[in-house]
Amino acid sequence: MSATFTIQRGDICDSRAEAVVNAWNRNFIPHWLLIPQGVSKALRKSAGLGPFRHVSRRGLLALGEVVVTDAGKMPGRYMLHAAALHAYWRASETSVRLAARSIFATARELDIRTLAIPLLGAGTGGLEPVRSFQLIYEAWVASGFFCDCVLYIYDAPTWAQLEEIIANDAAERPGLVVVAETG
Repeated sequence: MSATFTIQRGDICDSRAEAVVNAWNRNFIPHWLLIPQGVSKALRKSAGLGPFRHVSRRGLLALGEVVVTDAGKMPGRYMLHAAALHAYWRASETSVRLAARSIFATARELDIRTLAIPLLGAGTGGLEPVRSFQLIYEAWVASGFFCDCVLYIYDAPTWAQLEEIIANDAAERPGLVVVAETG
């Protein structure tokens, strides 16, 4: 195993990864009624509307389903939109687990070597950030450590919460790297 799972404090929009993940909903509400928040809002501002128009044309998504679009104006090749939220922007362990598994399966199919991912379902979705990290990391391990993954944490309170917990068990997690700030 040579791949790493890095937890990094910073803005996912600054990533140079081959693919960036957007925690998306199931397209339950038409895109023109949606007001993106959090990571989706930042990615839309950075990438432009193209990738978001493309994913909205797919119609209702299954929970955990991933839609691949280009990365728009971002430097990577792909944006993976993962339906990690239930109909009313709430997340559950099941929705995040399904989305994380689908993300890594899709990344493997596309032979993606570097992937930038936010916490899934931990913002608007209401899932605890630590649990979101655990589910994403477990899915990465189950995928066979085939790609380098960077989990971006933007806000200071979430970073402090995760840093403290992860520091205590990082040695027990294969491939895990913690980086304090983007550089």
